[in-house]
This record gives sequence, structure tokens and C-alpha cells, in this order.
Amino acid sequence: MATIRSATDWRTLGSFAAVSAVTISLGSYGLSLYGAGVGTWSRNPIAWLAGCVLAVPLLLTGRSRRMSIGVLALTVLALAATLLAQDQSGVHRWLDIGPVHVNVAALLLPVAVVALSTSNLAPAVLLAIMGAIGVILVAQPDASQATAFLLASALVLFRCTKSPGLRAIGLVGMGGLALAAWLRGDPLQPVPEVEGVFLLLVEVSKALAAAAGAALALTCAVPLRRLASSSETTGQAALGLSVYFVASAVMPFFGAYPVPLLGVGMSFPVGFWLAMGLLSAREHLSD
Repeated sequence: MATIRSATDWRTLGSFAAVSAVTISLGSYGLSLYGAGVGTWSRNPIAWLAGCVLAVPLLLTGRSRRMSIGVLALTVLALAATLLAQDQSGVHRWLDIGPVHVNVAALLLPVAVVALSTSNLAPAVLLAIMGAIGVILVAQPDASQATAFLLASALVLFRCTKSPGLRAIGLVGMGGLALAAWLRGDPLQPVPEVEGVFLLLVEVSKALAAAAGAALALTCAVPLRRLASSSETTGQAALGLSVYFVASAVMPFFGAYPVPLLGVGMSFPVGFWLAMGLLSAREHLSD
């Protein structure tokens, strides 16, 4: 069994655990004060605990580049499967796994961003994977996750290749996909405790809403602790992940999109944890 040799791994995870727990708690507390039932406001804390548990195997065994390649393959296949699953008003973003309704993008894209940086695949192959994921997100459609993922992917691509041609293709392709995602209509109506959670928190307490926003911002910045890592791929993955986190948190201000960690949704807390688990295993890569 692989062991974690760097104290930085534990400090980074500890920081994430602390600030994300505060974020989750503030969101759930605000929803409870607003009058949401226990079955609603308790979902994110439960998902946070589940994500913490699920991150442990990645933390202990995720140092192989083969793990990163497997994550990317799973992400593409699972996202593609959403297009065959039951839609909601023509929108395909979810898979039902037993009683759990999973937003696949929220669950797997965070860890896929880390895997892109650490898979050691050729830049052209990475670009093909980024493009495939982007096309599926446009087809779902999901402008929020398409934008967040494509922004992070563009950063990863620019840092892993100096080829002007690949960079140009990546910039044009990812920009085009992001634009296509925003131009597609999204017929789903916003759910107050999911997409409109900030408005609910403001109604409860402006101070609580401000504290929740600050906690979410700090959570998004935690991966940046690894920028000074001795591993170039770890620093690259950390920056890409933080860009993804920030973009996901900002997108709800531009449309009716879920607010990660604060809005009710079990996929984001688990997805954030999985990404942090894989990121924290990156310092000592093996083939």
C-alpha cells in the first residue's frame, strides 16, 4: 500500500476539510433558518462526509499515472451515458445510480481536471479528450460546467505544450465550444435552494450570505497551496483545479446554475473531495 510521504499532502487536505466544512455548514444552516426541511439541508453535509471517505483511496493509491488515465476514461464514458439517460425537459445531465440522482459533470469534472495534468498523455491526446468532454457538455447542455471545464482545460493545455499550432487549435476550439454551450437554450427552471441559494441566504441574513460567499471563495483557493510543489505537474493540476472551482462558483451569477457546496446538490461536495484526494497524491508520481 502506498503511503503519503509529504506533510504538505495532509496540510492541503486539512485546509480543504476545514474551509469546505465551514462552507457546507453555513449553507445548510442558512437553509434551515429559511425553513427548508431536514431532508433538504442535510444532503450536503452527508455528501461532504461521503466525499471525505471516497477521497481516501485516491489519496493512498492515486499516485500512478494510470489512475489519471482511468479517471479520464471514466469521465468521458459517464458523461456520454447521460445523453442516453432520461432527460428533464430535454436536458441530459444526470444518471440514476440506485436511489442517488447524480450530476455527472459536478461529480467527475473536478477530478478530471487534475487527471488531465497528471496523466502524462501527449498534448494532442489531451486536446482530443478535452474536446470530447466539451462536445458532450454542449450536447447536455450545461453552459456552467462547459465554461468551467474548458477554462481549466485551456490553462492545462497552454502549460503542457509550447506548440503554437496546438495552442491555437485549443483556444479556438474551446472558445467555440463554450460559446455554443451558452447559445443553447436551457429550459429548466431554477430551484431556489439550488441555483438561488444566495438570494435565500440574503433574505435570512446579509452577514450570513457574506460569510458563506467568503467561505466558498476560500475553498476554491485551497488548491493554490500546491503551486509551490516540487512536482511541476502538481502545481499545474492545482492551478487548473482552482480555476475550475472559481469558475463553477461564479457561473450562477450569469444564469440559473447550481451554486457548488452552498446550494443543495450532493454531487459537488463529493466531486470536490475526489479532486482534492487525487491532487494530494500527486507529489510522488509513479508509472
